[in-house]
Formats: sequence, C-alpha cells, structure tokens
Amino acid sequence: MFGAENMNRVVIVDTGIDLLNEKLVSNKRCVDGYFISKTIDNTIQVTGISENKYCIQDEIGHGTGIAEIIASHNKDVELIIVKIFSEKSCAADEELLYFTLNYILKNITFDILNLSLGIVYRKETGVLEKICASYYAQNKIIVSAFDNAGAISFPAALKNVIGVTSGDYCYKSDEYYLTDNECVNVCAKGRTQRVYWKDGKQIVAHGNSYACAHFTGILSNFCPDEKSSDYRVYIREHSCASIKVGNLLHHKVPRHPVNQYKKAVVFPFNKEIHSLIRFSNKLSFKLVDVYDIKYSAKVGAHTNELLQEPCENDFVIKDITQLDINSFDTFILGHTDQLFGASNLNKTKVELITKLIQNNKNIYSFDDLSEYLERSTCDKKHRVFFPSVTLNDRYIAPFGKLYRQDKPVLGIFGTSSSQGKMTLQLKIRYELLKKGYKLCQIGTEPSALLYGMDGVFPIGYNSTVSIKQYDTVAYLNKMLYDLSRDSDLIMIGGQSGMVLRDEGNLSNYLFQQIDFMYATLPDNVILCVNPFDSFDVIDRAIRFVESAICCKVIALSLYPFYYEENDTFKQHIKIMSKESFAEKFEPMFKSVFGLPIFYPNDKKQIESLCDLIIESFTCDMP
Repeated sequence: MFGAENMNRVVIVDTGIDLLNEKLVSNKRCVDGYFISKTIDNTIQVTGISENKYCIQDEIGHGTGIAEIIASHNKDVELIIVKIFSEKSCAADEELLYFTLNYILKNITFDILNLSLGIVYRKETGVLEKICASYYAQNKIIVSAFDNAGAISFPAALKNVIGVTSGDYCYKSDEYYLTDNECVNVCAKGRTQRVYWKDGKQIVAHGNSYACAHFTGILSNFCPDEKSSDYRVYIREHSCASIKVGNLLHHKVPRHPVNQYKKAVVFPFNKEIHSLIRFSNKLSFKLVDVYDIKYSAKVGAHTNELLQEPCENDFVIKDITQLDINSFDTFILGHTDQLFGASNLNKTKVELITKLIQNNKNIYSFDDLSEYLERSTCDKKHRVFFPSVTLNDRYIAPFGKLYRQDKPVLGIFGTSSSQGKMTLQLKIRYELLKKGYKLCQIGTEPSALLYGMDGVFPIGYNSTVSIKQYDTVAYLNKMLYDLSRDSDLIMIGGQSGMVLRDEGNLSNYLFQQIDFMYATLPDNVILCVNPFDSFDVIDRAIRFVESAICCKVIALSLYPFYYEENDTFKQHIKIMSKESFAEKFEPMFKSVFGLPIFYPNDKKQIESLCDLIIESFTCDMP
C-alpha cells in the first residue's frame, strides 16, 4: 500500500508556527509552509514561504503547540505548515477548508494530514466526503480532531478519516486506545498538559486537538515494510486496548410501506383518524371507506357532520361487521384499546386481524400488534406494519457526541391535548410544499407516514416508544440529521401540553414531551392554545419553551372551539366563527401576549402563518 520510507512527512493545517521557536525551526523540522486566506473580496489566495517567509507566523499559538506535540514523538518528522487561521479569525470556514484540502492533495507531497480542527455545520452536503475519499484513494491519511464542546464534527466523523477524541484514561502521551465505533476511532491524550505556545511560552491546556496531535505524532513513526504495509495493522498492534462504544449503523428508518398502498379503509372513526378524513385528498392512496362498531352510535352518520366542517370527501360510516373485503388492499387500524375493551370485543379484534392477514391485506396499525401477531398462524405477517421504537432501536451516541442541526427547525407545540396540533402541522406542510420548500417532517402521531412525512416517533396516545431521556435525544438527533440533508426546513410536532397543570395524577406529568423537545431543539415555535386556557397557563408555556431550549415562540394558533362563559361544567363546545375570532378572540389574546394570533380554519390565515414562518427563517432558508 505504501512505499518503503517512513511516514514522517506531516501537513499541519492550523494557525501557523512560531518562527522564533528554535526547537521546530532551527532543527529544520519545518520544511515548507503556506498561508491560505480569504481576501476582502472573498477570493482565496495562497502565499508560500518562498514568497514571504513570515506568512506562516503563528499569531495565536495553537499551531505551534500542535507542531511541538507531533515533533515530540518523532525526531525525524518533517512538518509542512499550512496556516488558515489568523489573529482576526479562528473559526473554521467551510469554503476555505474545502479549498485548503483540495490544494494540499494536488500540490504538496506528504504522508499524514493533521487537522486539529473541524466544522459542526455543513452547507455543502457530500463535498467533504468526496474530498476525504480522494485522500484515501491516494494513500494519504487524514487524522482529525473532534469538536471540544463534545459534538460530532467533520471531517473527524467521516469514513476514510481517523477521528480522534480525548480519553480521560489516556495519561501518557505515547498511549492511545482504539474504539469499535465507525465514527470516533481513537482516544488519545487530550487531558490537561503543558503545551508550547508562541513567544517561547508554555501554557496548561486540554482538548481534542492535542489528542489528535499526539496520535499523529505516534503514527508518523510507522515504517511500511514487507511484513506490514498497512498502517491500520500498525495502529491496532500499538494501541493499549480496544474500547467498546457500540457499533453505529446508519439510523434505521422504518420501512415505508405507504408507497405500496392503493385503496385503503379506516377503522374506527376516532380522534386520530379525523385528520385522515380531513386530508384524504392529499394522501398518496385512495381512501374508500370509513368503518366503526355499531355500538359507537356513529354508523350511518356522515363524516362532515361529525367533524363539523366541509371536507372534500364526505364518507358515510359503515358497520365493521359488514366489511367489504374486496374493496381495498390496505386496512388502516386506529387506536382500539378503549373501543374493544369497553365492549368486550377483544376476540373480534383478533378475528379481524386474522381475516385481513389471510386475505393478503396490508395492515397499518396505530397500536402495537405484536401480541396479536403471536396468536396468528398465518405466514403473511410481513404485510403488517405499526410504527414503534423499541429498546433494540436505540442509537448509541459515541462518547455522547451529537449532531448539531444545520437546518432551521420549526416546532408545533401546545398547551393541552386535543387542540388540533396535527391538523395544523398538515395545513402548514401542504402550504409550504406548494410554495416549493423542501420539508423534512417528523410526526409524533402514528399516522405520520401516511401523510408522506419522513419519520415517526409515536409518543402520543397509546405510545409505542420504549426509549426515554438520553436515548430519545440520541435517537431523534440522528434521525433528524440523516433525514434532513436535502431539506430547507425541519418541522416537528409535539404532543399534549408543555407545562404541569395539576400535580395530582401521574398522567399529568409530561416527561415524553419534554424529552422530545430537548431532542429536536426547534428554533422557532408555534404554540397551539385553547380559547378557554387561563392566560397564566399560556404565559407559563411560552416562558418555559423559550427558556428551556433558547427558541422563540413566533405565533399562537387558537383552537377554533370554545365554551360559552356561562357553561360552568364545559359540556357544550361551540365552533368558533371567523367573525368571532376577528372581533373578540384575536384582539383579546394579542393584547395580552403581543404575538400574532391565527385562526387555523381559514385558508388565508394559514397562508399568512406560513409567510410568517418563512420570514422568521429568512436568514436560514433559500
């Protein structure tokens, strides 16, 4: 793979080198150097030491420290200094980094590239991967440090790059540990240590950049020979041990059976099914019938009548015992625990599922059907799908490292359950898609995939999510990163409320919702509120969300149903007219909270809300 010479020619991309450092300069460790920078007009220029020997002078000190660490491991190392940071700028510029990496590969002879730096946000998806692949194809090794704040950074996390982090157990400079992880590869000494700096000074410092330098220095001693020409063998043989971190496969996105559906029926007609009726004309398949049990008192009724709104498709609800098995290929099974439990019809549910499987029908269930599938003797269970996240689906974040999302995130949260959050998400979804935006959307309702959303994390009613807290954060962080690469905007929607209203029952505690909020970290939030909410609850929800995740509540969406003031026991809910919203509710809520208030049952209001969303992300969206 490599030639017969030592791999001791190392490129250091950093802040330069202190030219007064005799240990590095007088001993001719530094054999070449370049300063790559952006001009005032944003063009990139390259200056070599042959043109200006002071161009690589370290104005900060970091590059000098990195060079000294590498040299301490190999007396014969040859250093090529590439300065990309100056006193004016220490932040890694994505464009400048890509240019620098390409320039080095095309113009410099070297063995190892040390990058004690990285980026956590990438505008150009796939560019860095291609560059690193080119290095690997030419037998050039990239050793890169991870972000000191603990996040996943690039190129350290990429394939064909040795990603280095600091290990608390790495006390000696000549020791390192391998991991079994495809993201973080090496742990080396990054803990507190003395580091050479500019002006002949030493400082006490710590960080992944120094761990990276230590490993580069160790690796530079590798000498390919007839017995071993693969540096990877050398790395394994000289490591102290291997650390088990957990194999990181790509995020397991639930299989999408929806694109196979042609004609579907739904059962039963309850809250979670309502949106499917409202937006049946937006589905990728045809909804042909709606079913319920005869004891529900809904059989024979029109869906428009029950929904109290004119939907494009008005269905007459049919009796499930009269199911036309030949009219559909897909059966959408909503939540049925209360339905069958109350009517002692669990046997009926088993019989229904068995019948559907035997007739080769697709089943998309909102509830976990594992129990029922275990009872079935049919061999066609592969047609059954229910979204879930089990303990086996956990994503192990390497050393706790998470991705920093580089796409803006819009959150739809609320003050309670049953206030139209899902309906609002869908209305916003279709309006933004109509405007030409590329949307990545994660739903918390089990029906999310039926609408074409990219992912589902079903923490709503009868949740099928078994993970919590840190596992939730790691799982959703990876899901959002994987699914949003080609998107303009990420939209997520929560469940239930955000603040504790009553401490008297465990069901009132909102741990899953809070986990979800921390995992998705929306930048802007639309808060769904009820006309009958106390202003204190709404105010607490706004302040909680904004302070907990450092976001901005940009608008309120008012649930279009209310109770009359004299309805003490809240028995008779009334639909809010557009006129009453404009005359009474909007002025009242706006005067108290000072936020834009929207009436979600009006198309023009939704258009205005989407305009506000776009405006709020103007600096982030194309």
